[in-house]
Amino acid sequence: MFLFFGTSVFAVDDDVRLDKSYIKLSSGYVHIPDFNNISTLDFDPTFASAVYDIAYEPGISYQVVFGNTFKSFAVEISIDYIEVGLDSIKSDTLANYNDGDLSITFFLLNYLYHPSFLEFGNFSMYVGGGVGMAYRVDLDTSSCTGSRCSEPLLGTTATTFKSFTNEKRAVYQYLIGGNYVLTDSISIFSELRNIFFDEVSLTLDSGKATYKNIDINPMVTTIGLKYDF
Repeated sequence: MFLFFGTSVFAVDDDVRLDKSYIKLSSGYVHIPDFNNISTLDFDPTFASAVYDIAYEPGISYQVVFGNTFKSFAVEISIDYIEVGLDSIKSDTLANYNDGDLSITFFLLNYLYHPSFLEFGNFSMYVGGGVGMAYRVDLDTSSCTGSRCSEPLLGTTATTFKSFTNEKRAVYQYLIGGNYVLTDSISIFSELRNIFFDEVSLTLDSGKATYKNIDINPMVTTIGLKYDF
């Protein structure tokens, strides 16, 4: 643990030398493309073959990062939270409604590359990618009202069109970022991140009702502070 999150005090080859440890805190703007023609399984007690279109409002992200640099490379562990508002759910079989949200909590292991030719004084740019796991994907559509929204699923007492979850879903991302050094230990940074959650199935707690195989692709623009130690 010390070797990863602390500054090395040993003289070793420069190519593998542990330069600095750091913490980054950021927040940002999130855009998630609309979900169209989403199929379901045991979802709609009246129209079993119905499909749904879900549109989202812009949202917000929060991120905490712990990392180390190794010369021109960096390794990070991040904890992320994304939340976007629900703009609408539309289907030929369901009256439209306009409230709710989608929230995602996930963890990433990121690798960054800081090429020397993208250093310009106190400003530098970098590229990177990461893989990880979504702890929880939660779609809250509980604002739906009316008889179509409260009919029980066949053979259950669970109501439809409410809250759906998916856990332990793989996630990966690509990013490009810029960093501006303010002092020896403090920098400001900004990143453009393209994040992918593939084939997510959102299910009621009963496991009976499911939105199937949704590809969630948030585009996130962040700004934050970085502290080196």
